[in-house]
Formats: sequence, structure tokens, C-alpha cells
Amino acid sequence: MTENSPSKVEEPMGAYYSLSSTFNSILQILGGVEVLRKKIKNNFDFIRLSKEGLPIGALTSLQRRMRFTNKEFSQVMGMSESTLIRRYKSGHMLEKSEAQNAIQIASVWAKGLEIFEPDDFKHWLNTKNQALGGAKPVDLLDTPLGREQIKELLLRIEWGIYS
Repeated sequence: MTENSPSKVEEPMGAYYSLSSTFNSILQILGGVEVLRKKIKNNFDFIRLSKEGLPIGALTSLQRRMRFTNKEFSQVMGMSESTLIRRYKSGHMLEKSEAQNAIQIASVWAKGLEIFEPDDFKHWLNTKNQALGGAKPVDLLDTPLGREQIKELLLRIEWGIYS
């Protein structure tokens, strides 16, 4: 190796800050350790938690942070409004698929808040977007593939790529 060639690959610190910032935002959006009742140190802990189920308080926290009505939130969660209300009244843990949906939605919300102010992000979610085939982002939040498309678009916006 020459003196000017690097002997190892160095990653930008900004990449770690962004991951850490998003991770902490997801944690807070879901109510933090107080609601989750477990110490969450990394994304693998979220995976484990999604398999075990989330406390209903995490869903309450997510809905409150998003400022969605029961009707709006039930649509995003992919359940009927009456099912959502039953979940809240029962106080039981969320099932695996519900927990995964909640964590993924929190992840989209966290990324959106890194780019927009809360009211601006909610407006953006409810505005038709050509990059999403003319759909409103909020209408895609109810599926994993839709959430993935929204996050990809948010990343493009964050990096200044025309979207």
C-alpha cells in the first residue's frame, strides 16, 4: 500500500448519528422504556419485541404522537376502528403482526420528523405525491411495502434527490 491509500474503510460518523437518532426517536414515539417495559438497545431488540408483542400503551403513544383520530389510526394499522377500540379497552399485548405494524409505522414517523415539522409532515402525508404514483403517502402506510416506499421517498427528500 502506498502512504496515501487507506488501509481500512472508514464510515462517516453522520451515518451512525442518523441511525442512533432515528432509533431513539422510534423508542420515544412508542412511549420509551416506561411503556415498553424493556430496555431497547438496538434494532434487534425491536425485532424481538415485535415477536413477543407490544404493550397496548405503545399503540396509544404512537397514535397520540401522530395526532390521528381512531378512524385514521385504525386504517393505518390495517384494522377496523372497532377492533382498535377493543384493543385499547382490553389492555392486552398487541399480537405479532400488530406489533410489527406499530414499530414500522413509528419508524416512518420518526424519519418524517427528521425532515419535517410535525404539522408539515402530517400535511405531506395527506398530499398526493407523483413519486408514489399519485397516491397520498398516508394511504400507503397500512402495508409493509407502502411504508418502505414512503421511507425511500423520505430518504430521497432528506438527501436532496428530486422527488
